[in-house]
Amino acid sequence: NLPLRRGLEFMSATPRDPQEGDFGLDEEDLKKPTIQKRIQARKEFSLLPVKMGDMARLAKTAVEELEKLKKSGAKRILLVWNQVAVARMAFEMIQDRKTLLIGRNHPIHRQALQEECEPFVTSKRNREEDNDAFVVISTQVIEVGADYDFDAMVTEVAPLDVLIQRFGRLNRRGEFPTAKAIILGRSDHLAEGSPIYGMAMGATWELLQA
Repeated sequence: NLPLRRGLEFMSATPRDPQEGDFGLDEEDLKKPTIQKRIQARKEFSLLPVKMGDMARLAKTAVEELEKLKKSGAKRILLVWNQVAVARMAFEMIQDRKTLLIGRNHPIHRQALQEECEPFVTSKRNREEDNDAFVVISTQVIEVGADYDFDAMVTEVAPLDVLIQRFGRLNRRGEFPTAKAIILGRSDHLAEGSPIYGMAMGATWELLQA
């Protein structure tokens, strides 16, 4: 047997030089309008349980919530799923201009899709040009490595750290005083666990209800 060795390993997609010290905001930073706007912006969520059923019911509920968000003025909307099959179903139901980003896409194909949707959802875009609705339907691939900024979001419940990553794509630059998210949870997954995250979904749901 190999000897057991204990240690601490720093892992990050964007590693920094340890000599630089911790990153933070000082008083001068906090006075800047761009920083204040981001800090003061609110991200509100509503929990919406979905009765035990097939994937199509979950996808249909999400599309219904999508329509409500559009009526409230949202133009760039993100739908995030834990399973590819549900993402595909929702994609087929949506009539707006849309993009499907899933992990099963070939890397070259996925990169082409990301480049196609980037002008519509990049945080650097001119929001005055956001006319018709544009919807991104995605799985966990949206959680990292993308500087996207959405007006609203519908997401399936997931472990808290995963949800935090997803919420990082919502109102990223604080352009709205308040941004809305809908968190969906299948009753059977909340009670019995899901194929992807097990009982963590139910635990997160209870925490968010507190």
